[in-house]
Amino acid sequence: MNTDLAKHSKSIKGDLGKKLKSSSVMAIPTILKATINVGLGAEASKEDVKKVLGDIETITGQRPVVTYVKKSEAGFKIRQGWPIGVKVTLRRDRMYHFLAHLLCVSLPSVREFNGLSKKSLDRQGNLSFGLVDYSVFRSIPFESNRRRVGMDVCITTSAKDQESGFALLSLMGFPFKENVSGDSNGN
Repeated sequence: MNTDLAKHSKSIKGDLGKKLKSSSVMAIPTILKATINVGLGAEASKEDVKKVLGDIETITGQRPVVTYVKKSEAGFKIRQGWPIGVKVTLRRDRMYHFLAHLLCVSLPSVREFNGLSKKSLDRQGNLSFGLVDYSVFRSIPFESNRRRVGMDVCITTSAKDQESGFALLSLMGFPFKENVSGDSNGN
């Protein structure tokens, strides 16, 4: 299953190499993996975990892994061994399919979405952002959700610095905000 985004990533290598003044094709950054994490909290029941497992599997096309509490913490009212979240790591075709769906369908349907902040990039050029509710994915029926459950998405790149990661992701079609500080009048 070769998606348009995978073809696009191969076609932008020349432009990205010129933009970054790269001397080698191997030095051009690429997207390595996409990690999706859903935190359910201490109040999660077995039915909640089972439902989120099914939803994330429907969204990503890959079976997620349940994460458990490693150490009891009385302040957070959690015990060792309780299920606390769900995570999945996507690579290659499944990753490109998920990213294409995220960029073309899900992010535009987020209410009052103005773009991703450039501050979401770390020093190595990896992008991390969160969605307040994963029901923005059309494959999940909105009526089946009993509560709003958010998800964190981390896009890991092979970039060496923030500028090359930003160049890669912006050429791939990630919608970044034009001006982080606001308009010219400061608002």
